[in-house]
Amino acid sequence: MHDPALSKHMLTVLSRMPRNLPMVEATLFAETETQAGRPLTTQVCRDCAVNLVDLGWVKSTRDDFDQTSYAITINGRNRLKNL
Repeated sequence: MHDPALSKHMLTVLSRMPRNLPMVEATLFAETETQAGRPLTTQVCRDCAVNLVDLGWVKSTRDDFDQTSYAITINGRNRLKNL
């Protein structure tokens, strides 16, 4: 299920990172929870992140230690301005 408010919070958190510098999944989820001002489960955050990747607003990468990192794309920055 798509939560526009949560998507906006997650994009806001990612937009604070320098360009092309990804944020580790656990840090992103904790920061998104703080930005949202309400408790969030890991699954809700992961679903939101996957939805943003599917929309092309965020890109994800996996490192050698199986950690997923996320970075906002240009489309994501443009979409954030319109939210």
